[in-house]
Amino acid sequence: MNIFKKFIKAFDHDKLYIRLFSLFHFGLILFFLSWIIGYYLLPEGVLQNIRIINYLTRDLLLLESAQEYIYYAVFYIGVFGFILLGNFIMKVKYFSYGYLIPLAWMVLYGLTVGTNSFAVPMEMAMAPSLAIVSQPGLYEIMAASIMAVSTYDLNIYYAESLTASSDRVPAESRPELNKTHKRGIIAAFLVLLIVNLIDILI
Repeated sequence: MNIFKKFIKAFDHDKLYIRLFSLFHFGLILFFLSWIIGYYLLPEGVLQNIRIINYLTRDLLLLESAQEYIYYAVFYIGVFGFILLGNFIMKVKYFSYGYLIPLAWMVLYGLTVGTNSFAVPMEMAMAPSLAIVSQPGLYEIMAASIMAVSTYDLNIYYAESLTASSDRVPAESRPELNKTHKRGIIAAFLVLLIVNLIDILI
């Protein structure tokens, strides 16, 4: 329990790399748990017809036209935009709402891999292993995590706990979107771009 508390508390650490490490690795725990559940407990292909999962896990090599690439890019801009919006809206203690998206993405990705629910499925479901690190999916979620931890302190509302009422953060206490935030946003998109370029070219 103490380790869990340290993970959660680190979500709000002053240093960006500690926030990123804690959020991404907490997400990895959720990913592997979801993968195990999907592989051993759920029927194969059970999530295959859910469109958002198809977009989040689609291989760029399977896209067939410039229009599909544009749709894919707009979708990811929307996902990153929702992360930013979540961080603007609310923080509960150490947890900014924008963190929900990369963590939920980890869970969906784990379930998708475990149940082989890709838009174009593999020959068989992939058993849990470290071989997944060769796939771009985790690195795309890392890009989303960079977006989340880079803009974690922009919240308009704050609550001490999930059950407590939220209060509006005074404008003078709330940072504006500054160079540090913008660099983090740019870094997130660059990581996403590089990951997908590598996936296409190699």
